[in-house]
Amino acid sequence: MMILVANIGSTSFKFRLFDMDGGQRELAAGGIDRIGSQGGVLAYSIAGAEEAACPCPCAEHAEAISACLGELTARELLAGPDSLDAVAFKAITAGETDPVVLVDDAVLAAMERCVPIAPAHNPAYIAAMRSFREVLPAVPLVAALGVGLASSIRGRNPLTDGFGLIAFASMLPIIFVLLYGMVV
Repeated sequence: MMILVANIGSTSFKFRLFDMDGGQRELAAGGIDRIGSQGGVLAYSIAGAEEAACPCPCAEHAEAISACLGELTARELLAGPDSLDAVAFKAITAGETDPVVLVDDAVLAAMERCVPIAPAHNPAYIAAMRSFREVLPAVPLVAALGVGLASSIRGRNPLTDGFGLIAFASMLPIIFVLLYGMVV
């Protein structure tokens, strides 16, 4: 079973490719930085040893995804993009959804409603998920949603672990501005 784990940033696409048959074995890891600007580079390692880098200017995440899948196929790590069994994401939030979901139109719509609380990440994840759906229509996309995931893992506290603390830290400047506006 071939799983591509995608980590989407506002200007980056990072990945790890795993072969889950007979254990969890990482086949490749890498990414493309500077999406949307000059100087983009695709850098990756194969099985933690062989490293490669090449110029890869990408105007948007869809181009980065295609370049990555093309390179993994050219290096014969994938028989083709459709040989993936799933693509996994760790996204910020989709509001009142389960912590782990199959990505569908309802999940994407919920993520869009949460853009105001995750403006740097949700739009990039939404665009990337839509791109993966176009390129790989038969491959399931699975999202682990950080806020909900932290609350569903035994022994973890969503307020202090992972995204709970990040969400609080990102909201603090907004709270201060609102308080300042009320005082002044």
